[in-house]
Order: sequence, then structure tokens, then C-alpha cells
Amino acid sequence: MSVRFSSALAALLFLAAPLASAQSLPIQLDLDTASYLYGDGESILEIYVSVGVHTLTFVQEGDGYAAQVPVALSVLPAASGAPGGASRAPVFEQMLDLRFQVADTLLLQSGREYVEQVRTTLPPGEYDVVARVAPNAQAERAELELRANDVVVPNYEDTRSPSVSTVQLASSISRAEEGATNFVKSGLEVQPNPTGVFAMNAEGVGMRSVPYYAEIYGVDSSVSDENYTVLAYLSQSDRANPLDGYQQRSQRPVRPVDVIVGRFDISKLPTGAYYLRIAALNASNEPVAERSQKLYIVNPTVEQPNLYTSGQDFEMVLFAGMSQEEVDLELKQVSILANGREQSTARSLTDLDAKRNFLAAFWRDRDEDANPNINSARRTFLQRLNVARDRYSEPLVTEGEVSERGRVFVKYGPPTSVDSQPFGQDTVPYVVWRYENVPGNGQSVFVFADSYSSGRFELIHSDVTGEVSQPDWQEELTRMSIRN
Repeated sequence: MSVRFSSALAALLFLAAPLASAQSLPIQLDLDTASYLYGDGESILEIYVSVGVHTLTFVQEGDGYAAQVPVALSVLPAASGAPGGASRAPVFEQMLDLRFQVADTLLLQSGREYVEQVRTTLPPGEYDVVARVAPNAQAERAELELRANDVVVPNYEDTRSPSVSTVQLASSISRAEEGATNFVKSGLEVQPNPTGVFAMNAEGVGMRSVPYYAEIYGVDSSVSDENYTVLAYLSQSDRANPLDGYQQRSQRPVRPVDVIVGRFDISKLPTGAYYLRIAALNASNEPVAERSQKLYIVNPTVEQPNLYTSGQDFEMVLFAGMSQEEVDLELKQVSILANGREQSTARSLTDLDAKRNFLAAFWRDRDEDANPNINSARRTFLQRLNVARDRYSEPLVTEGEVSERGRVFVKYGPPTSVDSQPFGQDTVPYVVWRYENVPGNGQSVFVFADSYSSGRFELIHSDVTGEVSQPDWQEELTRMSIRN
């Protein structure tokens, strides 16, 4: 697949923020998904891969320059639903051979992102979606991997209650013309915005509106009238109530499948995090189905007193809109990653703005992504946090990241291999996690034991610096069994 940049290329997102030259940056890769009704016991899964073309290494080819990115996509049953150590065969695989051509690398300064979409059908369930870019010595590129874990593909065919598909945030939506791209559904060309960032520059040029697409299913199962109401609205990230002037209500005929398309003008909204929410309402104005999608607006043209000042970066913007409760929760969560000095500093903070500034600096220091509108370190952290909560909650420990296995998962990521021994001879139940490479430690091991056969696993040994170390952990397992 070859892409030549021109004004007619519809699959490009233009970010308003200025970007550095391509040669000094790692590849910027983003991954997102959406799901919709299909039939025959399956649902549609759309996978969106965006590549920051400004971060690629271009080589001269003919009269221009070219770059190539092979992206291997795979979809596997979610690891959270598989027995420890069990192999998981991919249910879908596809290789994307993305090739980019420009007449002059100066064009890369505008900050372009190319988006590719892949569509497949799968039985409802939970899946892990993985995008891998192979290493390339010539381009000085190491292997890259991006994961979307525990992606839920609902059973939209279940008509016992209404449901709403993924609310897709788009860069543009238009009537599909003959020869349109593969972004077409329901007769519309819906170009995705996988980053969820809608940015404008200091002159207000950029993504001034948020187009959206969604589908509502099975309203006839809960609404007896001929019509129902669709409510779409924007809310701040810390509030569920609609923003004044950002509500769209429409009366629509009841049908098995209803396509919802709209657009919000965001040029007057200040920088911050928001939710776009869609709800199907019955005659009593009660929601019978709803869905939401988070987005980030970067708009330096609108001032927000006491929260935003000129020159603030993405991290400052992100935390400036958070409430006291949200900030305190974030501080509690990041203690998993914080070093001793950072933990001491965090405990000493009492002022809300001081806490916000600490969090902004904490994530800014850990972000290695060149995109000024995304903090990839925090994104990865939150993904791991969600997995830990789903997978590693234990008796008396409702928050999975508080358990030992959850903490290790969030801090070091998913293990390379898992050896689970639920019924060891002369030992208590235990599980061994092995990592191919923990930064600063190389190949590493973590051993967790259910010392009282209560379902709660504690870390009894690791060879990672700063973790509990007990080299004779096999003997300790036996001693635990004897004590029980």
C-alpha cells in the first residue's frame, strides 16, 4: 500500500501543534478500535492504526523521498480470560505494508498522521489487539509493539435490551462517493481520529469541530411508541451534566438499527478533557441505552481563568481540569511507579494546584512520545490499570492494582510467560511470572504464593532490584505448606 501526500488524501489527520523533524523522533503509532452489529452470531470489529508520518525516517527515492512501515496486526482471545500460561492462537491476522512518499521532507513539518482501517467479524467476547512494527536497521528503528487489551466486542444481536455501538470520533464525515476509501459504512465516509485529540493553533486553525458516528440497536424492545429521542451532548470529564449549548436532541422513528451522525462545534471550548455521550430516551425521558467516548480539546484561543495560562503543555492541561477527588485518586495510583523522593513529595502536598503541577511533571518526565498532544506513558499505565482491576482483584482486595500481582503487572507490564501451579505437591499454590526484559534488570522472575490457600497471592521472591528477594523460594513454599 503506497501513500503519496496530496490535498486529495482523505486519510490524513492534521494536528495544529508544530512538530520536530522526522529524523530525530521514534515512530509515533496509535491504535484504537470500534465495534458494530453484523449478524450470524458475530459483531464487526474495526481496528484503526495511525502513524505519525513526521516521525518516520525517509530515504531518497527517485525525485522524492519514501518511508515504509510494515505493521503486523493480530487479534487474540483476551489474556484475562485464558488460564495461566495457556497459549492463545490469533483469531485474526493481517499485515499492513504502509509506504509513504513525499516530494520534500519539509512537508513533514505540518504534523500529519496517516490512518489505516482494518475491518473483520468476530464472535462477541473480549480480545487483545496487537500491532507490531518489525525492527529496521537501515531506518535505525527498533521493534515496536502497541496493545489494546481486553477489548470488549458486545453481542449486539441480543435484542432483549437496546444497545449503542462504539461512539466513533471522526476527523470528517461525508456522503460516500464512488471510489471512496475503505472508511465507508452506512453510505457515509467516516474518517477516524484514533488519538481522540482535536487541536487548534493560536490562530484557531485546526480541528474546530468533532464529527461523530454511532449506531443504536433494538430500541423497539423497550420503546412502545413509534418514535424515540436521541440525546447527544458534551460534558466535562469531571461532570456528567451536559455543557450549556452543547446538547443535540432529535426525535427519530423506532427501527431495529438506527444510524446516528452529528457534529459539535468546539471552537469556543477551552483546552481540556471532555466526554461525548449518546443516549436513547423513551417517552418518559429515561435512558434505555447509552454510550460515551472521551476526547481531548487543545484550544489556546479560549482562556480559562485560574486554570489555563499560555505555554501550558498537554500534561498541565490534562490535570488542570481535574477535581480534588480525581487528583487524589491519580496520586494514589501513580505511587506504584513513583520513586522514594516522588512519593515523599506527593505526601507533603496539600494544595490542589500543587498536586496538579506535581502530576503534570510526573508524567511529563516519563513520556518518550514526541506527540505534544498525547502522553503515551500515562496511556499505557491506564491500560494496565484497567487490566489489573479486571484480572487481579482478590478476596478483601477489590482494587486489582493493590494486590501484589496487580501492582507488578501495572509497574512492569504483562509477563512474557506464566507458570501457574494451583495444586503443587507439598507446596501452597503459587505462580511464577517471567519477563524477557525488565529495564535495568534484563531477564527477571516474580514468584507469588497463596500462603494460606485463601485466594490472595503475595510476592515472595523476585530478582528485580528493589523487590522482595528470597533465592530459596522453593523451600519457602514447602515451609508455608507445613505451617498450614
